[in-house]
Amino acid sequence: SICSVALYFGLPRSQNRSVSQEILSQMSRVSSEELFSTESFLKTSCSLAVASDMPDIKSFYQYIDDIFLPHCLRLAIKGNGPTNREGRASKGQYETAFGVSLNAENAGHQLSPLPDPALPLADHSPEAVASASAIIRRHRMMRSAQFIVGGGVSWEDMNGILRGANMLKDMSGLPIWWCPWIHDLALLVHASTFGLFSILIDLQNATKLEGTAFDCKEIEKHVRSTFVTNNALPRKFLDNMKSSDVDDWVKSQTKQFPSMNVIERRLALVCSQLTGKTDSEQRYDNMPMFDHGGWPRN
Repeated sequence: SICSVALYFGLPRSQNRSVSQEILSQMSRVSSEELFSTESFLKTSCSLAVASDMPDIKSFYQYIDDIFLPHCLRLAIKGNGPTNREGRASKGQYETAFGVSLNAENAGHQLSPLPDPALPLADHSPEAVASASAIIRRHRMMRSAQFIVGGGVSWEDMNGILRGANMLKDMSGLPIWWCPWIHDLALLVHASTFGLFSILIDLQNATKLEGTAFDCKEIEKHVRSTFVTNNALPRKFLDNMKSSDVDDWVKSQTKQFPSMNVIERRLALVCSQLTGKTDSEQRYDNMPMFDHGGWPRN
């Protein structure tokens, strides 16, 4: 369960306990918001586990730092065992520093789908190898995101970068209503306070997103204001449409939302841009995500 939660929510590492007041005021939030904490991580993990006993925080981090993360790193680097590319029908999807990871069809027994420190490397599937790499990457991403949102980067610097040209270079996979200084900021804050991909769960709960940039009402208002009222769409195009057709189009665009992989790549871009001048372990270096597959990316 720890592995599953680390893979989906990320591992919390912030020294700060809440979102900085400077960011909250810019987002018109009145009440303070706590960052995704170790307690929240453990509660989520226990809800998925058979055992209900929650470990103490010290024991948890001893396991994470001394056993779990080193195992993920070893699995990501070495793979599940060196083998020969020519001797394999699939020609190898997962190349590592020591060879090409074995495929499940060559194992002769069921392999673990997730990184498990209790198992030898050879008993892990190619999916587990990919997950190990993703866990390490998302651990770094969460640490960087919480550093930014906790006040590690000034609002003046954040605003300047989010409104800069670099954030508009790659908008692939994002809905047409996505605005970097509104929705990148909102995504960063949500990921830092509830977990990296928690937004995909919370989209099903209208109450939780009420008043935020991802509230359906707010998105619809934003789409209508940008594309209809302010003529982002050609006036001639709008004039030839019935008002009911315009409404249907606005609602159809409102329902669009990026996939999990697109969210991760967007968070990686945001974190790397906002921590580019940070000379510390909170800096996020945006590297290719090979586990996302080839083109077209989802």
